[in-house]
Amino acid sequence: GRATATYVRRLLPMRPIVIVDHPAAADQLASVAAEVGSCVALPIDVTEMNAGNAIAAAGADVNGFGMVIHAAGITRDKTLAKMDAATHWRPVIDVNLAAVAAIDAALLAAPSALAPAGAGFVSFGSTSGVAGNAGQSNYACAKAGLMGYAKAMGQASAVHRFSCVAPGFIVTEMTRKMPFLTRTIGAKLNSLGQGGAPEDVAAAVAFLASPQAAGLAPGNVLRVCGQFV
Repeated sequence: GRATATYVRRLLPMRPIVIVDHPAAADQLASVAAEVGSCVALPIDVTEMNAGNAIAAAGADVNGFGMVIHAAGITRDKTLAKMDAATHWRPVIDVNLAAVAAIDAALLAAPSALAPAGAGFVSFGSTSGVAGNAGQSNYACAKAGLMGYAKAMGQASAVHRFSCVAPGFIVTEMTRKMPFLTRTIGAKLNSLGQGGAPEDVAAAVAFLASPQAAGLAPGNVLRVCGQFV
């Protein structure tokens, strides 16, 4: 999220940006807001029932969002036989997929929350959702769902644009928590032989969210993976 907010700030130096993170990460959220500048920081759990309404209210306060970027994501990796619904499936589906749909529904129900000319909605998918990944059946399911969601919404909306970015192995705080061997193999499984940078994904996201992407097919899924898949 930090790299994307920073990239969008360079593109839109005069526009306020609303950034959201879990209340447990409030200090980090404040740090990003200060670094990016002209930000409204909302410490919100995106899975809470009223999260969408709070974000919609913030959108109205900044005269409507022109871009809506869903970057929240968690993993709970295990082999399928060792997964249980409460610990490994429900949280991953709730954060990575269900929260996106719930927040978008709240925004679409509040016209003042979105720019009158239309907004670009972009979700963070993953190559795990394209090609699968051993030990990530829950995560792959959620990310594949996001891609189908973007395609369905892209066909349904005549005003707003919906798309999805599918990163490969990107060096982030989340991937740094993976076991060393998993990280090493993941970083090598592409034609570049290294993990991607958050800035690579940020550039793709900003393009998809911008009016420049209006000519693309609705529900476009853009891979940023070094030809991993």
